[in-house]
Amino acid sequence: MVNLNLVSNAFKGGFSIITGSWRELFRENMKVILLGLLFALVAALLLGIPSAVAAGMLLGAEAGMWAGALIGIFAGVLVYSGAISATYNVVDEVAGKARHSALGNLKRNMLPVVVYTLILLALIYGIGYSPRLVLLLAGIQNFALNIVLDIYETAVSFVIGFLLLFALFELVVGRAGVLQCMGRSFSLVKGNLLETIVFYVLYGLYALVAALVLLFVLGIIFILPVLVGAVAVGALGLMANPVVAMVLVGIVVLLALAFVLVYYAASITLTLPVMYRYWGGIRKG
Repeated sequence: MVNLNLVSNAFKGGFSIITGSWRELFRENMKVILLGLLFALVAALLLGIPSAVAAGMLLGAEAGMWAGALIGIFAGVLVYSGAISATYNVVDEVAGKARHSALGNLKRNMLPVVVYTLILLALIYGIGYSPRLVLLLAGIQNFALNIVLDIYETAVSFVIGFLLLFALFELVVGRAGVLQCMGRSFSLVKGNLLETIVFYVLYGLYALVAALVLLFVLGIIFILPVLVGAVAVGALGLMANPVVAMVLVGIVVLLALAFVLVYYAASITLTLPVMYRYWGGIRKG
């Protein structure tokens, strides 16, 4: 039998956190996002520029530039994955009425989450994409086989992601080790498989609805003024003026950046507390 109370309690508990502390959640999540972007940019520059110089000396300027860009982007993404995990701590701190420490959580989570991310990527690519690589090296390729491989790779990625659904909670909130958090997540999902499937489907639907509502509301707030302004500028014949055009482009870029940041922080605020309550529920048994 499926324990639907476990699922319903997760949504009730998550909504309780959201409705009672949404301003605090949004503010702290935004801090984490901005700090994460700063850390990621610094990591990308610190690793990307020296890599570009070193590769340029060995392979030439153009190859060095590409190598530096790829290494910098990869380093930035890894560091950002470590930083953004602090949003899990935000939910836990808000739920427990604890003092916030965005920078402290970010620094404490960074190395374990980066290692976890590397292991996760190794699992997904090692299990999911190794057959394609083997066949590619053997010179075996055809349309039907590529479709089968696409399905297989998608299935592997989904299964691994599903089994490790609670690994980050265990790692950054439960303070388990990198390998231990994976084992704990697997055990939680296995021990509550039917409930987790039901929760996962409902959670996905809820996240989709939340995303659509946010896009609509934030689109009105951020995009509509730009459209109205552009129409007004065009009607007045000012687009030919390079200064006006540059100012308009600058406003559009700033509003687009604000839109992305607000959307991301708001989506985490509206969804992560529900996942947090479900994890806590199945953890208690």
